[in-house]
Amino acid sequence: MSDLFPYGPREGQMRIVEVVREAVEGERVIVIEAATGTGKTVSVLSGVLGPALDRGLRVLYTTRTNSQQRQVILELRAISGRWPVRGIALQGRRHLCLLAREDMEIRSSTPEEHTLLCADRKRAALDAAALSRERREEVRTAIEEEVDDAEASVGMIGDLRPADRRGGKVPGRRRSRVPPCPFFARLLEHDVGTLATWAWETLPTAEEFTGECASRGICAYEAAKRLIPGADVVVVPYNFAFHPFMRRRMEMLMGTLDSIVLVVDEAHNLPDFARDLASTTLTMASLDRCEGESRDWKDPLLAGRITASRFVAVLQEILADLVDEYVYEDDGALPPYEVSTELMSRLGVTSHVVGEIVTDLHRHGTAIRDAKRASGRLPRSYLLNLANFLIFWNEMMEEDYVQLVIGGPNPAIEAFCMNPARIAGVANAFHSSVHMSGTLRPLDEYRDSVGLPPDTTLLTVPSPFPPGNLQVAYVNDVTTRYEDIRFDGDNRARIMRHLLACLGAADRSAAVFFPSYRLMNEFLDAGLASRLGRPVFVERRGMTQAEFAALIGRFRRASSSHARGGVGVSPTTEDGGAPVETCGDAGADGEADGGPSPEVGIGGPPAPTGRSGAPGRRTGGPTQDMGRRPVLFGVMGGRAGEGMDFPGEQLEMVIIVGLPYPKPTARQRALQHYYDLRFGRGWEYTVHAPAARRVRQAIGRIVRSETDRGMALILDRRAQHFGGDIPGLRMTADPLAEIHGFWRDVGRA
Repeated sequence: MSDLFPYGPREGQMRIVEVVREAVEGERVIVIEAATGTGKTVSVLSGVLGPALDRGLRVLYTTRTNSQQRQVILELRAISGRWPVRGIALQGRRHLCLLAREDMEIRSSTPEEHTLLCADRKRAALDAAALSRERREEVRTAIEEEVDDAEASVGMIGDLRPADRRGGKVPGRRRSRVPPCPFFARLLEHDVGTLATWAWETLPTAEEFTGECASRGICAYEAAKRLIPGADVVVVPYNFAFHPFMRRRMEMLMGTLDSIVLVVDEAHNLPDFARDLASTTLTMASLDRCEGESRDWKDPLLAGRITASRFVAVLQEILADLVDEYVYEDDGALPPYEVSTELMSRLGVTSHVVGEIVTDLHRHGTAIRDAKRASGRLPRSYLLNLANFLIFWNEMMEEDYVQLVIGGPNPAIEAFCMNPARIAGVANAFHSSVHMSGTLRPLDEYRDSVGLPPDTTLLTVPSPFPPGNLQVAYVNDVTTRYEDIRFDGDNRARIMRHLLACLGAADRSAAVFFPSYRLMNEFLDAGLASRLGRPVFVERRGMTQAEFAALIGRFRRASSSHARGGVGVSPTTEDGGAPVETCGDAGADGEADGGPSPEVGIGGPPAPTGRSGAPGRRTGGPTQDMGRRPVLFGVMGGRAGEGMDFPGEQLEMVIIVGLPYPKPTARQRALQHYYDLRFGRGWEYTVHAPAARRVRQAIGRIVRSETDRGMALILDRRAQHFGGDIPGLRMTADPLAEIHGFWRDVGRA
């Protein structure tokens, strides 16, 4: 099994195969940055699988998106043409649950809550199933093990005295009202062997597997769990490897971590993912729900002194006062023990009594959760969640955490974890691990941040494509630096003029990426979309996955119609599923005649329209030439700016408006200070490196194969500091000449 690579290799691919194979054989960790289009997925799989199959190891391949999962399965199919490989893609229980499709409450559940609800419905189905005694006990044991793990995670029962533990199994007499899950009931009677035969022969994507299970009327999540013990490769979201509760589930199905090879795809996302997973937040909205739950459940008395609703009201008062005192702009750092001190002062009690109050709050919350479980409802208690938060808040490791108060419409206090290694460091417990991305530099920063060993192999693989296929330039007369973008109207007007001129200079499918939704919306509100005379598609904050997929599908069809010699498609003539920005009339804000916007002071000449680039006639509004290629608007770090493929003429130009430096909030300042203390490189690790990765991710949407050609333009003078991060980056004083010259030189103008 030394040669599993299924294609004619590109430059650099066999290098990846060899070093990955050596890392697995030597039980080591490897971090790889390989340029977009290198073929990282198939190279890493080919390198991992040889020694893994030889040694009886399993592969846990983690991804951030469903599209990445699909790519892994497609490459496994290609490898299986050389050697039979069994692989399965698993998504979260909530995503696969057929009951959740019709129940909003279930769709909002946490993994632990859904596990408890699912366990009770599986028990009810098991009670009615005609199974042998041995099989019944086997299934029941598996259910109880899941429940124990879920309760330990959501209830934090290890932090309470044994007498305070009210979780665990719901008594049988109380479960009579829990309806059985019909999909699990059918799975108990289903011949899973036929499903396994189909799966190993076809290697289905997660969507295909779910569809097959739905056609059989069985639970896709539970069916996938049945197949995992027989799989060589299991493809999962990050949660299954790094969330403690979900990782324990995978260990039960795949074996101990030291028998599993971990692959982390798009690894530049892992530090932020780990910080978020280790952090916790208490919002004013959640306190409002706690107050409602208190009154719905007879407002229990805590520590014999204060009702639950009164305790919640005191916390609401404290949160409001903390916002007034400490928040500057977005957030503020809290002094240690500020919340605890305020609680003791306002309640007139000692810290010991506060502890008794929280213990009673936990006890009553657990009782509420169990009562909901007994009636078949989602086992959620807001009071229990509040108790868990307060326990964690008082016991967090101060050197790794900062306590913050956050302003805005839904104020909150947050325990923010600055050390992603608390979560990501578990990678060291696996047999070996491979971390890869197209944007990981500096590799030592990634290694240090996620807690990998000092002897981790660091490998950079250059792009296999001719450097002339991609041109990257920046202009030096504009910036999105906060002071300039907020208070320099001329700077904003120049950005608008660059956008209008560059998007009008060449009829190429384009994407424009901003550092934030707010800045993007300001330019769109100022009439940018209406003045382009091109179909416009906008990635909005809060889009569902279905809405986003529909938006990208329409953008791709509008782009591809030109490659077939067809006419561009207006987004307003499609199915209308996702919100888009259309090229409508400018209205009465002065944009139709090129005048400045009174709202934000952005002006400039009208955009050229038509294939010749000549100015269109403007009679009461911008010319709407929907035969021109489309423009996609999004943000760096958003779904459109990372992980999406736009092959060929689907995307030929990217304009980056400003640099995505993190805003200097209290959280960001604390993170930078933490990295200064740990590594002496706070600004480089927490400001420069993340911004460079997001810029390179956005640029990487253009060239994904040998035949792709494209140009990227950065509208920010500060890009001069990224010369070491972005190959070929140079300054241009005439971006229009650069655009015309590039397309002329590649012979596709």
